[in-house]
Amino acid sequence: MFRKILVPIDGSNEAIKAVKVALEIAEKFGSSITLFHVAQLAYDYSGMGHLPELSNGVIKAMEEEWAKAGKVILETASKELDSADIEVAVELEQGNAAREIVYKAEKGKFDLIVMGSRGLGGISATVMGSVSSQVTRTSACPVLVTR
Repeated sequence: MFRKILVPIDGSNEAIKAVKVALEIAEKFGSSITLFHVAQLAYDYSGMGHLPELSNGVIKAMEEEWAKAGKVILETASKELDSADIEVAVELEQGNAAREIVYKAEKGKFDLIVMGSRGLGGISATVMGSVSSQVTRTSACPVLVTR
């Protein structure tokens, strides 16, 4: 039923709880899990796109720092699955979190997305709606939002 599970990870405690829930499901159904982090770039955080006053060097440095942080987040989350006897993959992408999660789920033909109800969204989540809300509204596959 749920052969491929996508678990978006943002470094929050809620995301780690989602990993644990996904593991329970994966063990029951023999599923694989893909931990997926989207480095949401600061200059695109509000959905406004590139800010013209940022130089390419600054933008590149910001992207590199977000990617480094994303790798640490994925490593931390993957430790939750170390003892599991399931297939685990980790992937990192840059862009708008909700759009990239939905795109990844569709492109990768995932059967289920498991994610935390509230991550590190802060003010942006208040203004634009949380990532989990956006994913739930736009995903073609089922989304399990954990609390």
